Amino acid sequence: MREAAIAEGREPPAISATRNSLLQVPLSAYQQFAPKVEAGYIAAAKFLHSLKIFKARDLPYQTQLVPLAAILAELGNTWENDAVLQKLAQWYWCGVLGELYGSAAYKGVHALLMKCGAEDFKSGQPYDQAVFFDENVDIHHIFPQAWCKSVGIGPEIYNSIVNKTPIASGTNRMLGGVAPSSYLGRLTKGNDSNPPIAPDRLTAILESHEIEESYLLADDFDGFMDDRRRRLLALIENAMGKEALREAEVPSDHEEEDYYAEEEQEAAE
Repeated sequence: MREAAIAEGREPPAISATRNSLLQVPLSAYQQFAPKVEAGYIAAAKFLHSLKIFKARDLPYQTQLVPLAAILAELGNTWENDAVLQKLAQWYWCGVLGELYGSAAYKGVHALLMKCGAEDFKSGQPYDQAVFFDENVDIHHIFPQAWCKSVGIGPEIYNSIVNKTPIASGTNRMLGGVAPSSYLGRLTKGNDSNPPIAPDRLTAILESHEIEESYLLADDFDGFMDDRRRRLLALIENAMGKEALREAEVPSDHEEEDYYAEEEQEAAE
């Protein structure tokens, strides 16, 4: 309707998405644009899958779906062109990681790690859609919370996204709540049901998560947190195409705590 008003030289109507404004949309306008809007949301789902966002609970901000679907509806099939897709992805990551829509950027970091090639600690598989669902991939602690509690590290620190990464549920159970140096030993030694992982291959897998292995081998939590914070910031800046805001401390996030509350019940953690 705005396009029609502009073409006719009239003042375009204001953009609004309130309940009242939606109820005022004429039936003819709804029938004209409904298929285009639906196609925009279908394209949005496809776009999000390309960014390794497969489940509704992993979507950082549902409100961002509206402008995303509107953009894709207008772009049509051209959004799948590489140059357009890269620009669209940059816009999306800026919205997510810049926290323009709320305070759940940690979900964006989770997806970004998978998009950039993170591989499962045990299987070494990248997290494509099939692996994600078959292996029940979720965000888990790198330094397990049981170990963190045992050495006096509080949840406001160990629950930071800096100490989180995507891991399959079976792999997480195998790692358990022991020190990182211990579970890395389990991975390289293997057992009856899990063949050993070559040390150099394990190093590469950890690198795919932006993890420096030496800090885990030394159980150096503070060194690990400082190093991985820098690594994640670099990853974020690359996705956004601009410098990220740096803070001395990573703030506690109540929404993040709610998201991980169920992990408090996991024996493996």
